[in-house]
Amino acid sequence: MSQGPRWALYGQRLLVVALVFLAIACGDGPMLIKGSKDGAESADLPDAARLDDGHADAEVAGAADSEDLGEDLGDDSDLFMPFDVAPDTLALADETAGVAETGEWAAEASEPDSSGGGEVGDVIEAVDTSWPSDASYTGIYAGLEDLSGEELASKLCSLVKSGYTQVSYSTASDLIMTVIDSYGGKVREIYTGAWIPGGNGLNIEHTWPQSKGASSLPAKSDLFHLLPSDPNFNSARGNLPYGEVVSMDWPSQYIGDASCTDHFPGNDSGCFSFRGKDAQGVQVFEPRDAVKGNIARGIFYFAIRYGNNCKVKSFKVLDPQHPFVTEALYKSWNHLDPPDTEERERNDRIEKYLHVRNPFIDHPEFVDRISFQ
Repeated sequence: MSQGPRWALYGQRLLVVALVFLAIACGDGPMLIKGSKDGAESADLPDAARLDDGHADAEVAGAADSEDLGEDLGDDSDLFMPFDVAPDTLALADETAGVAETGEWAAEASEPDSSGGGEVGDVIEAVDTSWPSDASYTGIYAGLEDLSGEELASKLCSLVKSGYTQVSYSTASDLIMTVIDSYGGKVREIYTGAWIPGGNGLNIEHTWPQSKGASSLPAKSDLFHLLPSDPNFNSARGNLPYGEVVSMDWPSQYIGDASCTDHFPGNDSGCFSFRGKDAQGVQVFEPRDAVKGNIARGIFYFAIRYGNNCKVKSFKVLDPQHPFVTEALYKSWNHLDPPDTEERERNDRIEKYLHVRNPFIDHPEFVDRISFQ
């Protein structure tokens, strides 16, 4: 986010916090997110998941899939009603907090330009676009080290189609809540980082929206682009492209946790997900920093898997207003939030059921060699 809107949001959040404390002091405050460190047993969580211990732990109601409704939720005053009051834990994200360690693929990222603007170019210039030079191209990836463009895309398409085992949408939903994203009986919601017992009340988010090409099988049930999501956030996102918000319009309030460290350098709002206009005035939905790379790699996978005749499915379908901006941004997210232990394990878990892998998790450098237009 640019500095102007960022400080405007800071001022808004501080005002909200002040009002919350005043209301609580009077004994009638709203029920807000509780910063919890007991959301799941540490021994049952992946190493990457433990970084989120400071995030909210919550239960939400309503399991209906609200994917692609695209509706304006309007008054969101009850958005946080399912959560417990915790006056001593209310705080805003600490913009000076360090970046969470993300594993062996972690790329160095310099401090973004603080002069403002919020252009996509500002983000991309801050990213080290190099990848480890010792990447192993063995097994199913043997011979792909020098390929790029349509040739690489076609080879990857063959890999993700060959031997693919289709599952029903209900099976996919059950697998996500009980196996694919379950640790110690709890599922981490994608947009808030909350650990939900049994995934109760969560929706299934199609990162590539159903209305833009994922409404029928096998795309609708392809686990590589499905994620567990809170119904409110799922509905707010609708079928919007993901992007970087500079002017927020939803939700009207949110409370953070000062112990959160899983955000990009200099991004004071990186622990939150919200909707609004980007620097080009297009309405987008911005996920929290810790999952931006995960989401991007799921979308890149979809574009390779579901293009006609193994041609890349263009981002013009996903985002007709500024597809080149979207592609460049998602490629930058791929670097800023590289695959971690949890995401690689998720790739392994899905392979057991679909019998294919997401190659962009195994080799994130492939993304930079392909045009998605």
